[in-house]
Amino acid sequence: MSVTQDLNPIAQKVLEIPMKFTNRGPILQLVFHSDSSQLLVYMTGTICIISLLSLSVTHSCEWPNPECKWVTHPQDTNLVLGVGPDALYMSDWTLTRHKKYAFEYPIIEETQRFAQVSLLSRTLNENMYMFFEISSIPTAFEDPRNKISVSFLPKRISSQISVTLSFTSSDRLVFLSEDSSTCSLKLPGQFLTKPNVEPKNKVVEEEIKTLFSLPGDWISRVNLELCCILYMERSLLCPRNGEVAIVRCAALR
Repeated sequence: MSVTQDLNPIAQKVLEIPMKFTNRGPILQLVFHSDSSQLLVYMTGTICIISLLSLSVTHSCEWPNPECKWVTHPQDTNLVLGVGPDALYMSDWTLTRHKKYAFEYPIIEETQRFAQVSLLSRTLNENMYMFFEISSIPTAFEDPRNKISVSFLPKRISSQISVTLSFTSSDRLVFLSEDSSTCSLKLPGQFLTKPNVEPKNKVVEEEIKTLFSLPGDWISRVNLELCCILYMERSLLCPRNGEVAIVRCAALR
């Protein structure tokens, strides 16, 4: 475990790009192209693409859809994906082609139907986690599919998750638990088909592994939200008050 600190950080402005015609709200997210030639800037109601070669805004479009989290398409770096609360959006880096894929929720029993309705209306006062297979995401706009099937974590699992971090190369979900332990979970999809419904089989619970716990003086909601994983280094980075604590663990791969 190691900690690095710069007691006298220096901030320097190295680039300023005029965006007065596109900036209509705060910047919500930045996404770099895998070849570092372009930068996607996601703002309230607007998306724009900045060329890091010409240092100018090359493309922009209105974005009236619900707020999303944007990532590079895992199977085609020339595409970007916006993950929203009830749909997945696909676009190219010119922002000229878009396609929406609605999430197809599992058919559930009438007694659990309120959970699905509440998920869509944002009225359920508890965390719900859903996931889907990367292979189910199209890589071509001509693909006739317009829906993506999703699965849910059961309540006994979702109630233990404080912050999700990422997936390992072996498809284990790494997360911070409510007691600030770093844990991993293998997702057996056959048990996870209904939102917050208890599976009859307890294999899911037994698959949770506690990797290590964080010191008590690191624990705050703000700190935990900033944690991230460096897979090449097999390390968890935890920023705190200008310091960055690094925890190395062989299981983070």
